[in-house]
Amino acid sequence: MAVRVLDASGLNPDRDMKRNRLLPTESANALKDGKLDAFFWLGGIPTAAIADLGIAPGIKLKLISHADVIAKMKGKYGPFFVRGTIPSKTYPGRRTMWRLSPSGISWFAIRT
Repeated sequence: MAVRVLDASGLNPDRDMKRNRLLPTESANALKDGKLDAFFWLGGIPTAAIADLGIAPGIKLKLISHADVIAKMKGKYGPFFVRGTIPSKTYPGRRTMWRLSPSGISWFAIRT
């Protein structure tokens, strides 16, 4: 799914970034250790590894919205993609909703 979001955003995952296949906990640890700048996660909310990042010193959770590319994703990959939200306070430090796609599933890009 991350590849579809990146493609619809005009990014080439093979050319514009270095990719790794890591579990959420491995991704979170790599981010804490400075080995990753960001990661995508597809899964239910809340996710423990992401919640733990929200309280880690020096880490700030930030979802990079991709709601503006949903129409492109629908056109290329089908009608599965819809707008949704992650409620405020789902993760530490968040006071507002995150708008994303699809509802109930979260693709996270987290940066320090």
